[in-house]
Amino acid sequence: MPVQAAMSDELDEDGLLVVPQSLLKVQKLLLRLVEAAELPANPLDQLTDLLGGEENVAEMTGRKGMLKKNAEGKVVYAVR
Repeated sequence: MPVQAAMSDELDEDGLLVVPQSLLKVQKLLLRLVEAAELPANPLDQLTDLLGGEENVAEMTGRKGMLKKNAEGKVVYAVR
């Protein structure tokens, strides 16, 4: 999606904002840091796991998905 530029911003031949390489490098670094962060589990999903998993616990919140650990131990979003 094109970004609307301010008067002082540089635009390319298509009228899109030109982003400096230094900012793109910072963006890539931040995305890698976020991906590597081990955030705590959702409390409802953690409680479900402690009580035996989704096969043994009724979900009554109306959520359409949950966070689960896959075979590699990485937390992924899973549709219920």
